[in-house]
Amino acid sequence: MSASAHLPPALVAAVSAASAKDLLPDRSQVRSGDLDGPFALVDSLDAGGGVYLALIDAGNRLIVVPGRLDEAGFRRAPVSAQLLQQESTGNFRIERLGSCEPSAGERALEVDQSNDSVILGNEVMMKWQIDAVESPAPARLRSVAASPAPMPLTPEPLAIIEWVDPERTTPLTLGTATRFVPGARDGWEWAVELVRAHAQGAGVDAITPFARIGELAGHMHVAFAANGITELSPTEVAALGTAAFADLTSACELMDGEEGDHLLERQEKIAERLTQLTTIGSTPATDIHGDFHVGQIIESADGAYAIVDFDGNPVQTPAERLLKQPAARDIAGMLASIDHVARVVNYRTPGLDPRPALIWIAHAQEAFLASYQQVLAAYGLRNILDDRLIAPFMMQQEMREYIYSARHLPHWRYVPDAVITSEFPSSRSDN
Repeated sequence: MSASAHLPPALVAAVSAASAKDLLPDRSQVRSGDLDGPFALVDSLDAGGGVYLALIDAGNRLIVVPGRLDEAGFRRAPVSAQLLQQESTGNFRIERLGSCEPSAGERALEVDQSNDSVILGNEVMMKWQIDAVESPAPARLRSVAASPAPMPLTPEPLAIIEWVDPERTTPLTLGTATRFVPGARDGWEWAVELVRAHAQGAGVDAITPFARIGELAGHMHVAFAANGITELSPTEVAALGTAAFADLTSACELMDGEEGDHLLERQEKIAERLTQLTTIGSTPATDIHGDFHVGQIIESADGAYAIVDFDGNPVQTPAERLLKQPAARDIAGMLASIDHVARVVNYRTPGLDPRPALIWIAHAQEAFLASYQQVLAAYGLRNILDDRLIAPFMMQQEMREYIYSARHLPHWRYVPDAVITSEFPSSRSDN
């Protein structure tokens, strides 16, 4: 990728002299070894006063750095509010979807390691990509922003910042801004707390929230369907089956210990479930969320729910995330995560009778799916959900949970283990 002409010489020199520590957020320093220097400036948006949005060639990566240039050099800095006020110029495209004039003040959102998410003036959530990527997020945000749904589907989209590479057909996403929701909690917090209270006999309603989430999901897919519905060919559907079996193989190879024994014992039964993907001819496909689970549902302080994070499945390539996929992929992901909530509650609550949470699973899943289907039917789009895909996709998701736990979060293995040992009871003890 060649650098743009007329780059500021001082910035070019400062970038070439910078270190990975200068360019990455503090909480991502563990990834600094992934950056191969020397660094070269590819393009920059000048916001004045030494503030730049820099696109930097780091060997095999193209990184996004909102930063400041001074006599000490160029480094990442809290300059998001100033950059958001700029207009499109050169290869940089700044699209405004809502009013976006945050007050001063920028703080990091510490939980986000894959991107650089910051909160501006307690009003705006700014997500800077670490790497400039082809992302489905801008198109998905535009779709939900234009949705005719009777409720907001996501925190208000405010701005999309992209870079239009002359050598590419698809813009690279640099950052997105949405309205910040103070006090919001994601589903791995609010849902676990809710189901724990239910299992402890607190008399809470642990079903209606998931019916409401089903309604949100239905309107999300209706909005996405407006971008077009395609039909996956038998060959493309067969490829889904091939990918599912590859996940099964990887899970069996990666998982060890007691959980690995449980998995290997059930490998044949799991394969039978996945084989259902090979019996399907063609199936509808649309844009989807791509990484849909309870963690992507935030609950605001007033009890409203909203969907977040439209970047797609982080384990897929950027090109794969942009593809239209069966709506059942999102639905299977949410249904599986509802099951996972109960497993987390029982695992993390010593002395709790496990039965109430386990009984809750099917009721919450039914409420979610029924509400989702009702929305599709109301728009004449019930056909975009191919029910035949749900069960095998749910099983494939468990294989991905094994893979994720083996590579990133070892203790999480108890979750898919609990699911498959419940789904396929053994003739011998699993204790």
